Amino acid sequence: MELRLKQFLALFLLVSAGGALGFRALANPFDQLTPDNPLYQRVKHLEDYGLLDPQDQAKLDQGKIVSRLELAFYTEKAKARLTAPELLQPTPTFTPQPIPTPMPIAIPTPIPTPMAPPVNPWVRQEIDNLLKELKQESELLRTHLSLYDNRLAEWQKEMEKLNTVQDDVNATWKKANKSSGIPNFSTKTRFRFENLTMSGITVVNAIRTANSIDLGMWSDFGGKGAISLGLTGTLTDANANSQGASFGIYNPDVSFQFDGPLGRWDTHFMAEGYPGAGTLGDFTRGIGPTSLKRYVNPVDIKHFSDDKDQKTWDDYVSNISAVPPSSAAGAIVSSFDPVFSGIYGIGSNLPWLGQDGNMVLMFGRMGTQNTQGNRFEQAAKLSKNFGTVQAALSTEWINDDFGVNQVPQLDLKTYQASLGFDLKPVRIDVEAGFSHLYSGIDNGQPAKAALEAPAGQVQISYYPFNLFYTAISDSFANFNSKVAMAGVNFNQYGVYAGPGYTSSSFEDAYGLVGEVDNLVSNRYGWRANLGWDGRKQDWMRGWPSFLDDIVVNFDFAQKTEYRAVQSPTNVGTDSNGDPVYNNYNFVEAFNVLSPYYQEDEGIWGLDLWGGYAAAPWLPARQAYDNNIEALRNDGDISSGQQTRYQFTLSSERIPLMMPVTTGGGAIVVNGSAPGVVAGTNAYTMLTHLKTYSYITLTTKYQFNKMFGIDQPLYGSVFFTDNRVSGKAQDPSQSDISNLFEQQVVDFGAMYQLIRNVNIMGEYGWETWKCAYTYPLVDYRTDVIGGGFAYDIPWGSGKFELRYKDVTFKDAYVPANSYHTGQWISEFYLLF
Repeated sequence: MELRLKQFLALFLLVSAGGALGFRALANPFDQLTPDNPLYQRVKHLEDYGLLDPQDQAKLDQGKIVSRLELAFYTEKAKARLTAPELLQPTPTFTPQPIPTPMPIAIPTPIPTPMAPPVNPWVRQEIDNLLKELKQESELLRTHLSLYDNRLAEWQKEMEKLNTVQDDVNATWKKANKSSGIPNFSTKTRFRFENLTMSGITVVNAIRTANSIDLGMWSDFGGKGAISLGLTGTLTDANANSQGASFGIYNPDVSFQFDGPLGRWDTHFMAEGYPGAGTLGDFTRGIGPTSLKRYVNPVDIKHFSDDKDQKTWDDYVSNISAVPPSSAAGAIVSSFDPVFSGIYGIGSNLPWLGQDGNMVLMFGRMGTQNTQGNRFEQAAKLSKNFGTVQAALSTEWINDDFGVNQVPQLDLKTYQASLGFDLKPVRIDVEAGFSHLYSGIDNGQPAKAALEAPAGQVQISYYPFNLFYTAISDSFANFNSKVAMAGVNFNQYGVYAGPGYTSSSFEDAYGLVGEVDNLVSNRYGWRANLGWDGRKQDWMRGWPSFLDDIVVNFDFAQKTEYRAVQSPTNVGTDSNGDPVYNNYNFVEAFNVLSPYYQEDEGIWGLDLWGGYAAAPWLPARQAYDNNIEALRNDGDISSGQQTRYQFTLSSERIPLMMPVTTGGGAIVVNGSAPGVVAGTNAYTMLTHLKTYSYITLTTKYQFNKMFGIDQPLYGSVFFTDNRVSGKAQDPSQSDISNLFEQQVVDFGAMYQLIRNVNIMGEYGWETWKCAYTYPLVDYRTDVIGGGFAYDIPWGSGKFELRYKDVTFKDAYVPANSYHTGQWISEFYLLF
């Protein structure tokens, strides 16, 4: 399927793993959208201007699942309303008065017709943007209108001539097809320039250019289905390492609409896709528990509608949580879910469920690596509304199938039941999950029984307040769910968790410092949330109107371990040649403010810091690890314990340990003895039971609405304080109130100078502190950035030019301090 130069193989695989983040996903007009989809919400937002048809508005207000084609139809009707007579500037008229005799003639006074409110130009622009994203659907509507008109004419002739119907229908279809541009081809060309200068930990002045072209094809199967496919090619050149060329196929998807006694089924055959329908439930097949989901950096370039131009800033400031990535065509994707290859179907109007019931069925092959060729997944979800009660059942089975009976052979099953009670104005949601893991072995011995464990979560909401409580067993096992695998060691059961075989990079994240998300394995806890998004309740209508121009998302959460889990990393052999493990209890945190991480990673990911292969790592990352290990001296220089590369961000593991010192303060060095590595530092391991506490605040402002400014003027503030405390499990150790703390403050702003011309800026800082490791941690990162964006009015193009300056200081390992200055520019056109 793919041809590429050898040195560029890693880049293409990473971009493929990024799904919709890396390449433009082709939209399918018959894909079903749920109310949480950004495109759904943008069309629904037109009701605020009285532009939606009442029937359409009622359907969206009720949260009905609709197709992209229906949204295009609603938007086309809204556009038509903009030119309706009642919205135009009326001409003053008068009504003549009767002239009684013999009274004097009264001079008639013109009676002006009430003036209609002028149409907001930004509404026109938003409708135009929506129709650009729904281009394929609009063309399909025109295709079928043309088809039906031609068919009516032809059928009339058929009745008169009594000729064969099918031949004329086929001829009509071809004629309509030609006149309306089906099949539809779209072309995207992109040129990117990047420059990064770095000093401190290493010195570099790197330049990289990349030229790429994507050709997407979509065609309708006579209203019964569609086919989409994309071809992509990229050529890069750099004075660092990332040079080469690649060519590949992306997003192959064939869909069919089946209507019959079993209801309507939107059925897809796809390869390596990220369907939104694949999000089945938090405990079965759900969005991954990646950190920073509520943080969006306003000066990082992201392709298409994921970028912070005016349209996506409108999305961003109008949503409590981060706007999910989407392609220029608005394709329904879920970039956080595992990749899927196979067949899946979405069923509606099912005979035993009615109009309010839906079903999702999936069967396919997991992953993108050859080592996963014998791993399959089967999944299903059944949902139904019973008035004020919404119920859902979902399951996923993951199995190795080698063709012969062997061990280990994975058998993973997960089940979830959900109930939602809409007791207006209060809503209660209950989720219960159960997992089953069996591979035939346990710690190298035949397994006696399967590992089975429950999980659950309850949410109570009364706008704008939400309260969550979560309890997940330390043995709950499902690496395809929203639950991070921080409690189950899959290696213990013979399931290799290394690159190419794992479905989640968090399977061994025992100390993961996530962002106020309780759905992390080996945890129980609670979360309180204030999610303000305007005056959404009747009792708020009398409150000040400026509250509609502010979005606030505030979380306070705590979660605690059932037990402390240690890393079994092998650091070498002792004097007898036996393996030695460091058994660290650690926390792992993600860098929030950092140099650019783009969809294709750029210089920072490809040439300086990234890389998934074994040591030596890329220069800056390897030097960073070397400098820490020179002081720590625990023997694991090549184990990757210090830093981890996560594609769009990076993390660092901080081992919780205290050095053993002499009376004079010198660190004790191990001698030659069984069970230790000679010549390494001696440490006391801290096995405290960890409690994670989070405070996270995201506030977004639409200043232009507050101050009556025509041009968009938006601002945002992000703050988080992640703190880890420890309860001693060893009688010789005491409780620690602050094992680790991370704080982030970030300000962003965007202003539209004139139509299609936007400027934006950012300033922020991040600190890490830990006094219970060696060397001690005292980091500070300062970031300042600015950008310019021009939305080219033809070809759906864009020109970007942005700068970001990052300064990192390490107080206890000064050699790791660095400064980067980055210019990045991109020019692309979409036809």
